[in-house]
Amino acid sequence: MSTSPNLAFIGLPEVFTFFFIMLGPLHTIAPFATLTTGRSQAQSRMVALHAMGLATLTVLLASLFGSAILVKWHVAVGELAVAGGIVFFLVALRIVLDPYSQSSHASEATAQAPSSASELTRKLVPIIVTPWGIAAVIFFLTVDSDQRWQIIAILIGVMALDLLAMLFARQILRVLGFPLQLLGTVLSVLQVALSVELVVFGIKLVAIQRFGAHFPLGSS
Repeated sequence: MSTSPNLAFIGLPEVFTFFFIMLGPLHTIAPFATLTTGRSQAQSRMVALHAMGLATLTVLLASLFGSAILVKWHVAVGELAVAGGIVFFLVALRIVLDPYSQSSHASEATAQAPSSASELTRKLVPIIVTPWGIAAVIFFLTVDSDQRWQIIAILIGVMALDLLAMLFARQILRVLGFPLQLLGTVLSVLQVALSVELVVFGIKLVAIQRFGAHFPLGSS
């Protein structure tokens, strides 16, 4: 990326992959379809629009605030890479090892179905905006401020995919349920590999900066 040439193995396509896994529609379709069971198409559409607007505002404000704090605290890229890589690794590993997690979330949602549209919106926002998703946005905004607007554009694009997925949740699940689950697993495996590489990069960079070690920082 532009401000961190040694992070060239993480470009904008990889940023999209991270955002898609952590904030994308793969983890929102099933809960949304379950929570809106019995509601009309117009009601479901209104809830989707309200929830997505609030979720997008939440992730943008939280990420920009968190990135500003990290910059003010002068947290080094090496430490950020290690911390971010560990978080991304654990999230991706959870998806790879627990392919039925979405079903369990849907069951929980069924047991506690909200009675009002506003309550449903409040329940959906934390499903859409995961803590690790916010962590991913904070990380990339901090380590590559030169591409801040491109990263924000990718984030908004992923949130738009979330909205589309919720608007057509039942149709998508009926036709593409298993393929979407398989896609999530494949992308998560890729994220595991990228996360490991990010952690290794961070450890090398910390060793260079703190102890004067000599390591090649490229991805090869």
